[in-house]
Amino acid sequence: MCCQDSFLYCGLAAGQVCMFDLDTRQIIRVDQIGKDDVMSMSLYGECLFRSAKGIVHKWDSKRYHRGEWQAHNGLVLASILTELNGKSILITGANDSVVSIWDVSTVVNKQKTYRDPQSAYASFNSTHNIRILQRLLNEQNKVAQPQEQHQHHLLPVATFTVDHMIQTLTDFVAYKTISGHEGMYVNDCRRCATFLRNLFKHFGAESQLIPVEGGKNPIVFARFSGNKNSINSKNVLTSPTLAATAAAENASARNPVSRILFYGHYDVIIAENTDEWSTDPFNLTNMDGYMYGRGVSDNKGPILAAIFAVAELVQQSQLENDVVFLIEGEEESGSVGFQEAIESNRDLIGNIDWVLLSNSYWLDDETPCLNYGLRGVIKARIEIQGDYPDLHSGVYGGVYREPTIDLVNLLSKLASDQGEIKLPEFHQSVRPVTDDELKLYKAIEKQKIKAGTESTNSSKSTYIDELMSRWRYPSLTVHGINVSGPGNSTVIPKTATATISLRIVPNQDMSTIKNSLQSYLQQHFDSFASKNHLKVSIFHEAEPWVGDPTNKAFQALATALRAEWQVDPLFIREGGSIPVVPFLEKTFGAPAAQLPCGQASDGAHLDNERLRIVNFIKARNVFRQTFKHLGKSAN
Repeated sequence: MCCQDSFLYCGLAAGQVCMFDLDTRQIIRVDQIGKDDVMSMSLYGECLFRSAKGIVHKWDSKRYHRGEWQAHNGLVLASILTELNGKSILITGANDSVVSIWDVSTVVNKQKTYRDPQSAYASFNSTHNIRILQRLLNEQNKVAQPQEQHQHHLLPVATFTVDHMIQTLTDFVAYKTISGHEGMYVNDCRRCATFLRNLFKHFGAESQLIPVEGGKNPIVFARFSGNKNSINSKNVLTSPTLAATAAAENASARNPVSRILFYGHYDVIIAENTDEWSTDPFNLTNMDGYMYGRGVSDNKGPILAAIFAVAELVQQSQLENDVVFLIEGEEESGSVGFQEAIESNRDLIGNIDWVLLSNSYWLDDETPCLNYGLRGVIKARIEIQGDYPDLHSGVYGGVYREPTIDLVNLLSKLASDQGEIKLPEFHQSVRPVTDDELKLYKAIEKQKIKAGTESTNSSKSTYIDELMSRWRYPSLTVHGINVSGPGNSTVIPKTATATISLRIVPNQDMSTIKNSLQSYLQQHFDSFASKNHLKVSIFHEAEPWVGDPTNKAFQALATALRAEWQVDPLFIREGGSIPVVPFLEKTFGAPAAQLPCGQASDGAHLDNERLRIVNFIKARNVFRQTFKHLGKSAN
């Protein structure tokens, strides 16, 4: 056995190595090379050296077998890695009465991908010091003076500088937290989850990892307790005077304290084709006021902006509301297991009054925005299969009904020649446009006209029509057609498959549309009188979401945005889907609101993803004010 960070590696019989995550107590991977029993193991960064009989095998964390050599003529019973005169040395001992010393400097990864979570925060006060400061500030609040009179006499606190934020984001981005891909990046994902947990703890939060079934990446849970809610916390010095003061302040507060849930995700889209990147995607690079790196905009930068906002309030003893963080690691892979894990940990999370997130972008590069709506999605696979194998078109062309022709004909039934979706009653339940909603669209158009990007000539705005088509009306997309066989131009494929999606909107019923799609396709396929076979399967779905732009959360965010940017924010919707938003709203009975952090040109999911530093800073400031002042809803 050997340990590194929170991982335990166990060498077993028949060449197996089992990897445990000690934080979540899960087996997350079992690898096997060869059939000989694993007799010894040593770790150097991401390089695992394992010995079986007289052979030493070297692996890396991505399960690639990178080499082996004959080390002994007997069983290797022990091994150890060390540094000597700047060289990496592997020492092995075997029952052939030989101890061998190997220089492995050229075969180990010098850039260790794991890192000491504490080293990133050397410039911050410790959690203990933050708590001491809270007690001192609470004691000082006993002085019978108006708040504004003694505000200038507060004890000095360490500032959370931009350098601190960027350095922490640099460490965050360095983890290759790519979800999916058969667990190739599981080490980075798990270490990143531990990195976040330690960061939360350092800033004074209670934090732990919530395991997800199936060995998926864990959810990072953290809870910051507001001053008025945590006056009897073990971490805060209590006294009758303090308790009385807190009770009086709580009673006189304009808004009762609330519990705010912030959602985000630490996993990212793959960035393997680095030739298209101007920089290393996992090495945060600052250029011309922007930070470049995979995940910097989606979603690691916004997450840190929210964490630093709460941490600064905690350090200054100004956090009155409770703030709960749920940061998952599977969002880019469909949030598999997220809902089940949250439902199983309802008692840990507690009651929630508001849900906030920052997982989208501005409409352009100039005007800050607030997002109040997302479309849902239904993704389906349509497969038509024949009874015969792939055939040669020169021999069998015209003999049998071809599955690809049936598929093309069937797809043509989904929309009219003008592109209107033909599913029965598909459009009837779409929510009508209200006058208040139309005002939000007109405000966007007015801003665009002011900026000179839209014309005032049209009496009925085509720009508004386009936005509504993108955001609030449903759509149908055929993403691709695949066929069996080698793919050359002489083959009649046995199977033809199309992937489609339907973007749906509020008031459209998910189950009704799914049933309608399947029955509609089957009905038209039956009319073909084909001997081929149809299969329609739904493989992903997400409910739509629309929030209330007039509620306290949106108004608190809007007020903070105006203070930071000196302009009125635009209220926008998006055509994409974030499945967890309607789920969290329904699960906790709490309204959601979204603050887009980055600009339209951030390039999330694309090469050279970036985030403007000023957006990063101002997002922190907006969250700080919102976390501080957002009270409970009227209900």
